[in-house]
Amino acid sequence: MGNLPIDRLRPRWTVLGRVQGATPHCFSPGLSRSGEGEYPYCGGHRLPRCPRICRNLCRSKPMRGLRGQKGQPLLERASRKVACLYMELAQRAAEIAEHFVAPLGRRWLHVQAVAARAAELSPAVPPQDRDVLVAAAWLHDIGYSPEIGHTHFHPLDGARWLQKQGWSAEVVNLVAHHSGARFEAAERGMSQELAEFPFEDSPLLDALVAADLTTGPGGERYSYAERIDEILSRYAPDDPVHRTWVKARPVLAEAVDRTAKRLAEVQPR
Repeated sequence: MGNLPIDRLRPRWTVLGRVQGATPHCFSPGLSRSGEGEYPYCGGHRLPRCPRICRNLCRSKPMRGLRGQKGQPLLERASRKVACLYMELAQRAAEIAEHFVAPLGRRWLHVQAVAARAAELSPAVPPQDRDVLVAAAWLHDIGYSPEIGHTHFHPLDGARWLQKQGWSAEVVNLVAHHSGARFEAAERGMSQELAEFPFEDSPLLDALVAADLTTGPGGERYSYAERIDEILSRYAPDDPVHRTWVKARPVLAEAVDRTAKRLAEVQPR
């Protein structure tokens, strides 16, 4: 995949600043009319979550640099990272996941179901983090792709690729540490490599763990206990994955329980 074509990543954006079919990720909610025409502006988006270039653009209002012929050089100079900003976060994540994971058979069914489960669990995290949760759910297994799976440890490979593409640290670190990756890294002697990405024990990570570990390999809905039993059944006792889950099982059960409690607190009785 390397660098995705810009026109693949911004099919619904025009240089006139009009959005067709989707709200742009950064320039939500829309357009400002001023004199010569319409200009996109940042209407309340959380600026700290934008990459640096995006923050600079957001603060320029109206953004005449994206108008007509003047806008074309800007978009041509922009890297793939900036082009990504013109699409919804989860939508971009879904397209990338489809590219990398759809060729892998039933793992694509798993990823789609995990993303749907993450959306169900999203009330368990603060509203401003829900898009990050769903995006990470889409992206959590891209490291299985042979295109980017250089170490054959998929949390690390996926996180490294996303970091190179300019994804936010929140999404990158969630992918790096999803579902007890730190335990498997220890079994594989790769803890130092995984330490490139800070670990944060947070409601976001808990919810991603719960989404992944209550979803079967073909998209089935499992309880946490059923899911761990299923994983253990597929690996011999001396396999690093089996050893990982023997150790991680009680720790990650607490993450799933915390998510369930948070969800119960916010749902109407």
